[in-house]
Amino acid sequence: MGLIQKIKAVFNRMFGVNEVRDIFGIEASRSSEMQTALDLYKGMRSGLPTWCMDGTIKPTRFSNVICREIANLTLFNVNVEIDGNDALKKKFDEVLNALQEKQEESCSTCGIMIKSDGQGIEFLDPDYFIITDTNTNGDVLAAVFFSYIKKGNRYYTKAEYHRFEDVNGERVYKISSKAFKSEDKNRIGSEISLEKVDEWKDILPEVEVRGLEYPLFVYWRNPYANAIDKESPLTVPVFAECIEELRWLDIALNKMGDEQEDSQHVTFVSQTVIQYANQNGIKLPRFVQGLEMGVDADGTIQEHVPTMLVAERTSAINFYLSIIGYKCGFSNGYFSFDESRGIQTATQVESDDRRTLHTIESFRTILDGKNHDGVIHRILYILYATGTANGTIPASGYQTACEFEDLVYNLEDDRARWWNYVVQGKVPAWMYFVKFEGMTEPEAKAMIEEASDKGETLFDKFQDE
Repeated sequence: MGLIQKIKAVFNRMFGVNEVRDIFGIEASRSSEMQTALDLYKGMRSGLPTWCMDGTIKPTRFSNVICREIANLTLFNVNVEIDGNDALKKKFDEVLNALQEKQEESCSTCGIMIKSDGQGIEFLDPDYFIITDTNTNGDVLAAVFFSYIKKGNRYYTKAEYHRFEDVNGERVYKISSKAFKSEDKNRIGSEISLEKVDEWKDILPEVEVRGLEYPLFVYWRNPYANAIDKESPLTVPVFAECIEELRWLDIALNKMGDEQEDSQHVTFVSQTVIQYANQNGIKLPRFVQGLEMGVDADGTIQEHVPTMLVAERTSAINFYLSIIGYKCGFSNGYFSFDESRGIQTATQVESDDRRTLHTIESFRTILDGKNHDGVIHRILYILYATGTANGTIPASGYQTACEFEDLVYNLEDDRARWWNYVVQGKVPAWMYFVKFEGMTEPEAKAMIEEASDKGETLFDKFQDE
């Protein structure tokens, strides 16, 4: 991009909160405690939590593993059916490919915002938005969104204020956009025309949209209450209640790694032996080292075999993993690691893992909604509203259905159960072959008829046995 760079929110961390009042004349707040927590979560995501800043402890990023597992389980083989609008389906399929990655990002911070960018949608972390209004259910009704561009030594900011307003008794959706220029990345600077920035020159300062039921954005929240700032509309990450345990896990794994690195067998010999080898071009094995000069050790050889506390370290690591997993909503022992079990994956969740299943169900409910009004349906609404406005999607309406994979489904158990139904005469055999053998209904019926024509039914031999 040359000198033109899109930049992360490197502005003053309270920027946006303090400026919203001056820009749009509205009240907004984000406490210092909440901002500190956001910075911590971001550091953990990138592998630089506060306890790893001095370099003495290396990060394991296990919080990312937790978020990835949540995303894998939540969106495992998800199927979203869209009928009646092929253009909308094509547009949403592009979004669906990114949902698992975005679910992981949402879990690792205080949720993310999904909004229209005029053509499609964009996903924004809390550095890029300030929530200004919610209802009693916590649904976000209004927000200010920020975009940042750097050109040379100048910093440009775009602020968009989205909200509903009453205009002569009519509920109207309004978007107000303003641009600012500064030579100091920590200051918003002075207001300029949107036309002054090529990337924003086609954006109107004021837009009114009638007939909308929902905002052109949706807050993808996490199903966890905010104990850091109860007044904040933001939720917290999946690991918010086990920050200290994650630090202990990093320490335990580092100690075990240090012991591994220091476990090399060493044979100490006198310095005269080392000198003799060097003078005569003799290459000694890597595990042979000389004693310090001045130590009277001629003719002696000393062995050093480091002790590795593998059992103790492994026990401590599994202990921390168990606490972390339980606090994050997984069944007891979900993340326990040993030689026989390993770490469970999405296809290994068993029916007795009720806590895990309930946790995943809470994430899925946010996506689908109790009344099919969850994040996935709101994304479709945004795409449809934007697409019909710019002519890329026909205004033909659509029907949707969202199906998630059953995490406790076991193919072999289901196969055995259905075969038992066939033997008991509760279902026709052709249904079994269609369901489990990949046959079409005519193929299955023809096979059964052919076997019957030979004078012996398909099940005579089985029943005789």
